[in-house]
Amino acid sequence: MFPNLFFGSPPCLPVPYRPAQRRGWQPLVAAAFGLLTLTPSAQAQHLKLAPPPTTERTVVATTAAPPPVAAPATPIVIGAHRGLASISSTATGGNWSNPTTWVGGVVPTSSDDVTIAAGATVRLDVTGRCGSLTVASTGSLLTSATTSYSLQVAGSVLNNGTLDLSASASIGSGLRFTGAGNASFAGTGTTDLHALSLAKSVRADIVEMNLPSISVKGSSTSGAGFLFTRTTGATPADDMTGTLRISGTASITNQVFGNGAAYAIPATGGLWLNNARFTVVGQNGSASVNGLLRISAGTYNVGTAAGNSLSFGSGATFTMEGGTLNGAGRITSFVSATAAAAIAFSMSGGTINASTVGHASDTPSFGFTGTVTISGGTINLVQRSTATTPLDYYMGGQFSFTGGTLRAGTGATSTNFDFYIRGSVPNLTIDNTSSSKTLLLAAPTECYGAVLVPTGATLNLNGFLLRMRGSGLTNNGTLIGTQVGATSTSTSTLYFAGANLQMLAGSGTFTTVRTLTIENPVGATLTAPLVVTRLNLFAGNLNGANNLTIGDGTATSFTIQTGLINNPGSSGSITSRPNFNLGAGALQLIYAPETTARTTGFEIPTTRTVDAILMLNPAGVTLAGGDLTVNARGVSAGSLILTDGILTTSAPNKLILGTAAAVIPPGSANSYVKGPLGITVNSTTPVSRTFPVGDAGGWRPVVVTGITTTSPQVFTATVINGPTGGTRASPVLTNLNPRRHVRVENTASLPATARVQLSYGTDDVLGNAATAVVAQAATATGAYVSLGRAAATPLTTALASSLDLTPGHDFFVLSSTSLPLPVTLSVFTAERQGRGARLRWRTASEQHSAFFAVERSLDGRRFAPLGRVAAQGQSTQPRAYEFTDPELPAEGAAVVYYRLQQVDLNGTASYSPVRAVAGETGQLALFPNPAPSGALSVRLTGVAPQVLVTVLDQAGRVRCRAYTNAHGQALLEPTTGSLSTGLYVVRAGAQATKLVVE
Repeated sequence: MFPNLFFGSPPCLPVPYRPAQRRGWQPLVAAAFGLLTLTPSAQAQHLKLAPPPTTERTVVATTAAPPPVAAPATPIVIGAHRGLASISSTATGGNWSNPTTWVGGVVPTSSDDVTIAAGATVRLDVTGRCGSLTVASTGSLLTSATTSYSLQVAGSVLNNGTLDLSASASIGSGLRFTGAGNASFAGTGTTDLHALSLAKSVRADIVEMNLPSISVKGSSTSGAGFLFTRTTGATPADDMTGTLRISGTASITNQVFGNGAAYAIPATGGLWLNNARFTVVGQNGSASVNGLLRISAGTYNVGTAAGNSLSFGSGATFTMEGGTLNGAGRITSFVSATAAAAIAFSMSGGTINASTVGHASDTPSFGFTGTVTISGGTINLVQRSTATTPLDYYMGGQFSFTGGTLRAGTGATSTNFDFYIRGSVPNLTIDNTSSSKTLLLAAPTECYGAVLVPTGATLNLNGFLLRMRGSGLTNNGTLIGTQVGATSTSTSTLYFAGANLQMLAGSGTFTTVRTLTIENPVGATLTAPLVVTRLNLFAGNLNGANNLTIGDGTATSFTIQTGLINNPGSSGSITSRPNFNLGAGALQLIYAPETTARTTGFEIPTTRTVDAILMLNPAGVTLAGGDLTVNARGVSAGSLILTDGILTTSAPNKLILGTAAAVIPPGSANSYVKGPLGITVNSTTPVSRTFPVGDAGGWRPVVVTGITTTSPQVFTATVINGPTGGTRASPVLTNLNPRRHVRVENTASLPATARVQLSYGTDDVLGNAATAVVAQAATATGAYVSLGRAAATPLTTALASSLDLTPGHDFFVLSSTSLPLPVTLSVFTAERQGRGARLRWRTASEQHSAFFAVERSLDGRRFAPLGRVAAQGQSTQPRAYEFTDPELPAEGAAVVYYRLQQVDLNGTASYSPVRAVAGETGQLALFPNPAPSGALSVRLTGVAPQVLVTVLDQAGRVRCRAYTNAHGQALLEPTTGSLSTGLYVVRAGAQATKLVVE
């Protein structure tokens, strides 16, 4: 349908029709000079086709008689129409329901475009309906003075005259926009609204309001709102459908929502503020948005008193492109301190002022979850929450950042100058105007922009992690790592995880931070002094380490870790020497997984002494920079833990375990020391030491027993790949192992009663391993003599010497011989019997056997004699023996080990396999504990063999399972993912202990 068309001369003009497809113009009818009205019959006569849903109407002005010359036309898309009729009022008007009010004598319907003619006054005395409405200049459309009605418009409203739909505060007619498609509400006239509602097809249908002024219920200052998002109290409610866009440049200040202070924008509705001079007046109450709120320009106020808030429901959309949003209380989708409805929030400009008056809720002053995109604008936290556990900002969900700033505090902050935040943040700054503000982390927080602490302001990590993905942190005020109410740094962490070079800078005060973590492939640079108790190098180099101090001088454990579990590449290094302030504390080095081997660097202090080394890097670590001593201090057991990877040493770069290094591991095929390993002994009673060494061919541990010293002595064992080059001093030796040999330095300090045990593998050449012996020489190329053979401790396949070594002769090798076995052992068992153990064994044959010495051990390495059982001497028949250990040791060992020493008449001896029985329950122990987060491994000891070990979180869920090995040890690693910060319970049989992950 067409609007009414008015013409001047010439007396006859073509009225063109052009469909939306714009395929050309078609003249429909010659319009007489004056008003053109197309009746249904005229439509049928002149139009032989149905109109498309959307048409463009254009008036073409001509200046001469036909053929006319048309001036350029400007099409205007009006919107969807259901018919072609246009109806105009008469020159005088009348009641809407009276046919005489209208030219043609037909009352308009929703299919008709209606025009109130200039000078005419039409009064709404029924519910009026029309397609579109135009009020001409000096024309008027008035509501009934006594009864409220409704005016329903399927298209647009253009008011160039007077549109007065309100007779009083209680009587008036509602303007209701219906139908599909966009529409406009504009004009240059005077508009007085009683109620405005939208019943469009979908929320995306926009009604754009662009008026020079507006009054509501007869007043522009009454404070009444005009937009009703719910027009009845019926069930289901008649909710708003469509979006009202407030545009233009007119200066208007008014309440918008007429439903009251607790208005709601439903899921089907939306409000778009797009007038820089329009101010939405706040109401004393809390509102909600389940549909769309879009602010491009103007000022939107929510609430007038403390606690008045704007809540967003699930599926809502909040778009901030410009202007200002002021919330007296909260602006949030959170329903509790941690639970929130998922919405779509995007901010590219403008200013949001949250909690301008304040609130006491445990939900955040500003925060959403769902899909969050921030590319510009500023979010101000004005007044701090006064809840028992305050929370002022919490952004969760999927976070995307390219700009924008979160500011803690403003010049309007009146009291409570400490703000609490968590979650994802854009650029972060702390206000220092009019008063100094403090920003505290309420939980782990991730900043995607730059962090600025200006002069006079304070950033307190409060025991939590601050992960920085932007350019870094500049502190010109104060940076605190201590948790509120605590004296320690707890788990406070500065975490650099950007993609470009990051900086820690500033001229302010830096207090001790628990952990500094670098996980940036490009690296991070320190230009300001920082004290930490732990340094993690996960990815990228740490530059400017001369500004870094490891340790704060307290009696605690300090840690430097390189690599991490499931590391996809190589980790970084410290590019310059840091400072160390260990005081009474202990330094631990953790070499976690990487894809390439690591060479030690500035993580080792100039004292070349550390308290513990944990090997977890399967690619291996090479020691450089000189000898390194591992020794204990007051707060550390002092240990070398070999879990994964080879630790390579050399003559100028030896690893030495001090006298206080309590834990000396046997190593494994996965992890051992390749090169010299020194162990310091200071004991006047005989002790044994296991050297977890090997060469490029594999793990070949060395054991020295019967060591006694009168002063600290370092004994160094090295497995040397290749033949000795020596000779056999006895014809009993038939072949010296050409694959490898062993050097044990400083044997001159060993007693004459010491003995040595060497290991062998499948690549060693021993001839008959059952008759091989240990041989010793003064030099590598010297003459080797036999030290006999004996059964080895249960580390790997090995032989122990049955004769005492010669002090001062440092070289040892396994050699094959032509000697027969003195005893053939067929059965050997050990089992618990009451408080003791019963041992039984059988021999198939014996030759020159003297006796069996029964030995016992609590750790499977150091054995002590229990007693002797006389042997048969000569026998070709099976013989049975037994021995009873009346009472197991009271030390509480989880496992007790037994073995037999088979001694020949000439003193040659050999050892049987080792048997184990369950002892008293051992004490469960974990290392390291506390353990770092990021899925690091934890080692467990003090449990019986083959016992199931489980790690449970606080919800009782099993996070890890493992079985102890033959020594009652296990390596605990999460089956999937990593162990996050928190408290866990480790159970092994009837035992349990706590594991702290930080």
